[in-house]
Amino acid sequence: MKESDIMFEIGRFWVCDNKRHYSVMEVSGVCSVGSEQYPHNADGLSIAIARAKYLHKNRNDSPWHVG
Repeated sequence: MKESDIMFEIGRFWVCDNKRHYSVMEVSGVCSVGSEQYPHNADGLSIAIARAKYLHKNRNDSPWHVG
């Protein structure tokens, strides 16, 4: 993976282009964990970005959030 494969970043969430799909990733310590994949088209990228924004907002506003 190259830095140019990062399509979007917000907080500890980011969207990567895996060439066959877009993945929503979360930084977890020294690595990133992928949780969801979306189709490799304009709609898939849009949904992946919206999901990363949603996770960023809701995980950071959660009273159970540690970090």
